[in-house]
Amino acid sequence: FITHDIDEAILLSDRIYILTGKPGEITKEIIIKEPKPRRKDFNLTEEFLMYKKEIIAWAWEFVTEVLKLDKDRLWITIFETDDEAGKIWESVGVPAERIKRKGKRKKIRTNNERKICRNNIYAIL
Repeated sequence: FITHDIDEAILLSDRIYILTGKPGEITKEIIIKEPKPRRKDFNLTEEFLMYKKEIIAWAWEFVTEVLKLDKDRLWITIFETDDEAGKIWESVGVPAERIKRKGKRKKIRTNNERKICRNNIYAIL
C-alpha cells in the first residue's frame, strides 16, 4: 500500500520503500524487524521511535539535498499530539515555527463507510 503517514507505514509494513519522483525509483529501503502481529504498544517503544527518526531524517535530507528545495519555503504538518515528531523535525533542522500541528479532519465518506482521517506529515511548498 502507499501512504504519506510515517506512523502508519511503520506500524503496518515489513519494509518501507522510499521512492523518487517521476520516474519512481526506489531510493531507500527500511526493513521493520518487529514481528507481526505488532504489539498494541509498539508505537510507544524505542524501536518505533528509531524507525521514525530514520525516516524523518532521510526525508529532510532528500527534500533539501537531493531535490534541492529551499528550506525557507518548506513547512511540516504533524498530528496535534505528536510531540516526538515535532522534536525529530526540529532535530534535523526544521525551525519550530515551520512545524504546524493539525487535528483530526472531519468525518468523510469512503465506499459508503464513515471514517475519521487524521493529518499526515507533509513538506509543503
